[in-house]
Amino acid sequence: MDLIAAMNNALHRKLCMWLIPELKEGVMKYLRKASDSVLRGIKSEKFHSIINNLEILLKRVYTAKKKNTEITQFHLECLLRFIKSEFLDRRIEGLKGVAEFCRKLRFSMPKQEHWTGKMMVDWISRNGILNEIFAERGHIQLIQRSPDIIKFLINEKALPEEQLELIWEATNFGTETKIEIYKVLIEFKSC
Repeated sequence: MDLIAAMNNALHRKLCMWLIPELKEGVMKYLRKASDSVLRGIKSEKFHSIINNLEILLKRVYTAKKKNTEITQFHLECLLRFIKSEFLDRRIEGLKGVAEFCRKLRFSMPKQEHWTGKMMVDWISRNGILNEIFAERGHIQLIQRSPDIIKFLINEKALPEEQLELIWEATNFGTETKIEIYKVLIEFKSC
């Protein structure tokens, strides 16, 4: 992928129009079918390199809006795959990425048509991200990385009562978990 991204400008446009979408689909298919142990071997730097190279390539064949939409959806699908992993380090990496998306939507990203706060709220809800953090598969390290997601949902007025109950019920998982949840709840007052 690095090689194709580097050769991008030298390739004929018709070839790019065929090759680049096929390459994107191939990478997605590989990541969808990859085992958790294979995904664990993809370090953060390599993952970001894949995203950056794909962005360079898609810029050649799609409009800016379509490219941004494709990259965002690809990125979020990969992060979800990480969050659903059996390995804690991958789950943490995925959650950190989702938290970064939430931070960008809250603060620095200009209002963009390709991905809105409402779309992110729907994605979080549809994929059960809070369940991954606070339900039985949850972990203290995931809870520690959840404040940006919770703040984002609060700012979007999209944290329903049943999700608050899920967070509160997680305090029954042990003293350390309870302490971490209290720390998260304390951060709510700044919203």
